[in-house]
Amino acid sequence: MARLGALSQCTQAPNTSSFCSSAQGDCRSGRIGSCCRRIGSSCGRWLSVDELKLEQKLGDCGREERRSKSGGVHCSRVAAEAAEVVPWSEDLEERFGKSGGVKFVEVAGYRIVEMRLKEGSSARVLLQSALVSSYKSRMWHGGLEELLYTAVVPGEDELTTVGGVGLRVWEGEAGSELDFAPTECWDVEDVRSDPAQFVQVALSTTSKGRSAGAMLEFKYVLTLTKASLSCALVTTNVGDSAVSIHGSLETTVAVNFVDGVYALGLEGCKYLPTAPKPSPGALEKATKTENGLFSRLGWFSGGEGDTKRNDSTRTGNEMFVEEEMVRMKGGFVRLYPDASDCVSLLDRGKRRTINFNNTGFGDIRLSNPGEESGLEDWESFVCIELARSIQPVDLQPGQEWRAAQQLVNPSK
Repeated sequence: MARLGALSQCTQAPNTSSFCSSAQGDCRSGRIGSCCRRIGSSCGRWLSVDELKLEQKLGDCGREERRSKSGGVHCSRVAAEAAEVVPWSEDLEERFGKSGGVKFVEVAGYRIVEMRLKEGSSARVLLQSALVSSYKSRMWHGGLEELLYTAVVPGEDELTTVGGVGLRVWEGEAGSELDFAPTECWDVEDVRSDPAQFVQVALSTTSKGRSAGAMLEFKYVLTLTKASLSCALVTTNVGDSAVSIHGSLETTVAVNFVDGVYALGLEGCKYLPTAPKPSPGALEKATKTENGLFSRLGWFSGGEGDTKRNDSTRTGNEMFVEEEMVRMKGGFVRLYPDASDCVSLLDRGKRRTINFNNTGFGDIRLSNPGEESGLEDWESFVCIELARSIQPVDLQPGQEWRAAQQLVNPSK
């Protein structure tokens, strides 16, 4: 069966090598990611980042200190206010804000880079974790739409932002995994922009590995255009010893209703239907188990129903997708170990398609937590993760690994 026209509009991710090579890291420690955490049912509501007031005006981020019987903190909804420029951002505004298209603000304790084009497309990036918390693009009907699902939930000690586009790099060995940890120190290395056409922001940081002498330098380049948002990662081994790493970009896409979402471009691809365990474990061969693969959305109970679908043929512990369009549903989890370089998500409810162009990642995971997660809004998003989670990337001192994801709005 011929593929639908949406796939014909897939394009390769832009080459950012010349831009990335000029960036230099200045960070000592921290953690990449924290884009998703397990959320208990004790949280009363997921709050949008834009629904939080500035921290200095709200105190403890607008939380009401009422506790449920289980000890969880319930969240009260608060109105959004315009972000104010704070002193830390004045230097960045002076260095990078003159060309236009970029603004540095702080909202509820989050340091944010705002990228905006003259025609209205925009993106927001949290410097604490390099999480892309918002991406708005102009659609076929002329209006702007938010393509990402992002929320703020109470963590162990503070509010945590989940969803969006989350970056994770980790070091894996038999029986254990270790996240590289740059969290609070992503530096803005450079900004290039022509607000009528594009805005490009380069972030960087460094992190130590588990073994002596292991150190990685990360350069993360985000490029906003009228039709796309590109996230390009360059990881360089700047230490004295070899290191094996895995990496992923997980995008939480806002949808009208999960049952109306279809994935295109996976025809004939093998997949594994079983969800991973929430706790990290040994990375094993994909044809045997998926337990070692990390799921930052630790809600998934498994895709047991997927093994009985009529659109698949079972071979051992792998499955083969025969249909051109893969319909998603609540509790859906599939890992495609060797997927296409371009996959599209068709949302019939919102009447839109998003293309995901993949460079440097070897596998794709599609998922939704389902009703059993206890999440109020589980029907309003799906997750697509581009990753190197099965086969590690081996880096000798001085070697680098490049990977990129491009979110394309084909209606432009």
